[in-house]
Amino acid sequence: MMTLDQRRAKFALEKVNEVVGLSAEPNSAYRAYVRKFPSTVQRNGLMQALALELALANRSGGDAAAHKHVLCHVSAWLVDPSGWGPRSPHFTEKSFNYLSTDLVKRMSEGTEKELIRTQYEMMTYLRWLKTFAEALIPPPEKGNSEPAPEEGV
Repeated sequence: MMTLDQRRAKFALEKVNEVVGLSAEPNSAYRAYVRKFPSTVQRNGLMQALALELALANRSGGDAAAHKHVLCHVSAWLVDPSGWGPRSPHFTEKSFNYLSTDLVKRMSEGTEKELIRTQYEMMTYLRWLKTFAEALIPPPEKGNSEPAPEEGV
């Protein structure tokens, strides 16, 4: 039986591997946004970070595809049965549309204790996601800088 930390690592590795096969441009944007997401959570809180990522994912063009992947990969950990899901206070048997407000709405209906617990779990999971993104996706070549950080809410 795997420990929770082993499950986090396995889940994060699977998610980053989903992106690795894509063209180089979404890869570097994904890498950049995964690297920045933990600081966005710390600065704004998990619900606001998810709402910001949702707004950026639903824009047309630009790095919207990279934002969609980040949003789906962090949300999936919280609600997917193969992730933290069944242990999550926000887990439900109903499927979530990660590109909607379903998860943020569910989180807003929970208690403060549940939100704190969820944010702690997200930060722990993000360490793995960030580590694998940095390990498996090369940084942009010199002259091509990573995307600028998005402004917080």
